[in-house]
Amino acid sequence: MEFREIDLSTALLETSQFLTDGAPGAIQVRGNSINISDFSQINSINVSGLESGQSVLIEASDRINLNSNSSVTTSVIDGTETAGNITFRARDLSVVAGIISSSSQGTGKGGNVTFDIDGTFEVGDEGFVATSSFVSGSTGSIFIEAGDLRLFNGGVLQSSNANASAGDGGEITINASNLTMDEGSNILTTSNFGTGGDINIDVRDRVELRNGSSISASVGQESGGGDGGNIDITAQFVTAVPSENSDITANAFDGRGGNIAITANGVFGIAPRSAPTELSDITASSRSNLTGRITIEAPDIDTNRDAIAEPNASSPPEVVRGCQAGRIQTASSFVDVGRGGLPPNPAQARSGSALWEDFRPLPPSVAKTPAVSPQPISTLPSDQPAPIVEAQGWIVNAAGDIELVAAAPNAIATASGFSDRNCDGLAPHS
Repeated sequence: MEFREIDLSTALLETSQFLTDGAPGAIQVRGNSINISDFSQINSINVSGLESGQSVLIEASDRINLNSNSSVTTSVIDGTETAGNITFRARDLSVVAGIISSSSQGTGKGGNVTFDIDGTFEVGDEGFVATSSFVSGSTGSIFIEAGDLRLFNGGVLQSSNANASAGDGGEITINASNLTMDEGSNILTTSNFGTGGDINIDVRDRVELRNGSSISASVGQESGGGDGGNIDITAQFVTAVPSENSDITANAFDGRGGNIAITANGVFGIAPRSAPTELSDITASSRSNLTGRITIEAPDIDTNRDAIAEPNASSPPEVVRGCQAGRIQTASSFVDVGRGGLPPNPAQARSGSALWEDFRPLPPSVAKTPAVSPQPISTLPSDQPAPIVEAQGWIVNAAGDIELVAAAPNAIATASGFSDRNCDGLAPHS
């Protein structure tokens, strides 16, 4: 069946094989977008047949919705052959209160369920994706390739073996950009007496478990001897909230606990423990004390590796020795006295006290002289350019232009607003 838009509501598509009357045809549904809702069913059933069950393919270039208690199933009943496989291909897939299942109720093997989703694959509101075996056959596996895989509100991915005798659980393999699990969602493989199926999760970014969600390869029951399955998780980060009791487990009753290996740049909010607790745990325990191995590989990160040591104390900058016109000087120095008397910005009033003080000792000949007479400017070495003297005033020349001059004739002194401080006990100059 192939159309542009497909809407199956309260519909039934079914192919069946009874006894040895030949293999039925496969079911293929293709379209641009496909909606399967309101108790609709797509089934491939193999009843007491000798041939393998036929596959089911649901393919859309855009989106597939499976909701409202609708189902897509394959099964083998009382037969020795394998149930049909189920394949979904789409940009996005939503399984909300829907069921996808391949099961064996005989000696044959359950089929595999495969998802090839470019964008978002979500399973929620007790949506259920499963492979299972109920008698003596082995269980099929679940394979997922997706952009973002999101499980919420009791969404389940499960591969289980409920045989009364030994039988191993199937595998679950996930390759995705992100895996988010919330509100009691579960990814699990189970077996009553056999070995639990393995769970392999390879995520390019983050695995996040919230609000009682779990990843579990636990097995066994009272008087059961099955070993826990193995869990292998590779991601950038694995996160949980400690108080929300979200777990990663590979426990067993009387058998050996499975092995858990996590490779990530960081594991946060969830920790290995010897037995399950009310916190978010990673456990591989067994009632017989045959515990599995938990391995967490994360890089050693030194948070101080790139830190720059803070200097113990600041030191004044080096000041080049020089000379000052009109004074006999020995050397210059720099004293850090804080911000000084200037306001933080020009709009504020200036401080009433002048905080600049010259702490340099004056030579005796200068200290005893009440007034400083002009001193000739010291001659610089011949290989140095002539010093530039700071302008002391200005005049208007004959052409009417203003010129800056080194001497200011007829200069009139004005108050600067700064107090003239005593230096070394000298009285202010008059």
